[in-house]
Amino acid sequence: PQDVKDSLKAFYGIFDKTFDALLLRGFDGFNGKKNYEYEGLDKNYIMTILLHLDLDKLNKGLFNDEVMFERFMKLWKQYKIGGWNATMCNRMSLSGLYVDAEIIANFIQYFGIAYEDLANKVEVGLLNEVTLSALLDAVDCFSTESKKYYMIFGFENFKLLSSNPGYQVSLVDKKERIDTAIGLIKKMRSRKYVTVPAFDEKYTLKNKKEINVVVGNTSDMINFTYGERTDACMRIGGAGEELFNFCMMNESGFHVRFVNPNNGKLISRVSCFRNGNTVFFNQLRETLDADYSDRDLVAVCKMVATELIERTKGSAVPIDNVFITPDKAMKDSGIPAKNYGIRHPHKGLGNVYHDYNGDMILLASSKPDNGYVPVKLGIRNLPKYDVQRGYNRVLYNTECCEYVAHIHSLDLVINGVSVDHLNVEIRKDLVVCLAGEDWYVAVDINGNIEHYIMQNTNNRTLAVKEMQEAFEYLKENLNIEIEKASSVNLGM
Repeated sequence: PQDVKDSLKAFYGIFDKTFDALLLRGFDGFNGKKNYEYEGLDKNYIMTILLHLDLDKLNKGLFNDEVMFERFMKLWKQYKIGGWNATMCNRMSLSGLYVDAEIIANFIQYFGIAYEDLANKVEVGLLNEVTLSALLDAVDCFSTESKKYYMIFGFENFKLLSSNPGYQVSLVDKKERIDTAIGLIKKMRSRKYVTVPAFDEKYTLKNKKEINVVVGNTSDMINFTYGERTDACMRIGGAGEELFNFCMMNESGFHVRFVNPNNGKLISRVSCFRNGNTVFFNQLRETLDADYSDRDLVAVCKMVATELIERTKGSAVPIDNVFITPDKAMKDSGIPAKNYGIRHPHKGLGNVYHDYNGDMILLASSKPDNGYVPVKLGIRNLPKYDVQRGYNRVLYNTECCEYVAHIHSLDLVINGVSVDHLNVEIRKDLVVCLAGEDWYVAVDINGNIEHYIMQNTNNRTLAVKEMQEAFEYLKENLNIEIEKASSVNLGM
């Protein structure tokens, strides 16, 4: 029809420029001489990119800014991106750079936005330079699918699950890793107990450094990415996946997380299991924070081991020993390792991956002289303790809006809604919220208050208690009339 032809005429130039960008090795500016040197192209890959492009965004964005277009073409030609294909993208993902046709399409149409954002970070010293990998990371956030996963896992956790970084990589592809993680969320969040005392405490070392320690938390999404963060095989599809699953779902499995209290960043972690009267720490990973040494981690690890023993002294089955493997951060600890004759520390627990191989280090014991107490494995009916709940927080503006979307997305996914059918928008009208792992109280720009508790909370009593405390905080500190608060209904 003529009207369709007429409407398409406006885009002829854009199509021409798009194919120049995608297919040509050389292109001299907007109106310069075209150099038709074709790369080895994957037709399906190029077609998929084209299908994801929004011509209106290109016309108003990259193709309307000659300087930015030149920057784009320089990178495009330098890395021969038009010649990439699905196989190459998959190989790149194994080295920590995840790309696919949709991300390349976003790279084209959102290049200007991403470049300016990264250039501003370089200017204020938050980034050394604008790199291809940083740009690909930045434009991925515009993917519709990625936005949903960001809301569920959080930006950093999803990027780690996607990119599979480090040497101890997963042997399964991105889709399987993400699908597996989605399937595990309900199991992780429904877990109520752990067989060691769970806590969240701040420790002060002899050198006056402080480290926050979280023991036995099973709700934080960081539980999915400890392996990726510490270059360990304990990840979905990794050699240590058994330990990953055990710590996620078995009441005798847990993680100890070490956090910098000044910025909330992970310093290290150790994954653990309890068997009978003994706890086994498996590989204290080396420090990720330049402000803390491995010796600092060893010191706080000994303090945690002693704490676990102290807290169980009055129980039916107290913890008598805490052992740790003599590798990673423990390698230069100065604490001697010896063979205690414990050949199978996981005996009676089923399949549990671990790195114990003869020698081990005794971190703490219930004996006054810190001597070895005979290990009794396979004891049933161990005491159970509530898992450690996530910390409560006060969030403002964008962070508040994103966390509210996270809570709603999480509840829907646990309730069986597929990610494809997830329809949660990140709002723009919230200015402050108080929130826990499964609830929030939020205030919008008009002073209206809303509150929500996840249908799938694993401890409604505590969630209600924490939310009531949040109401009191709003009333006393922000002078907000809590009587006007309204409950949110997701219609589940």
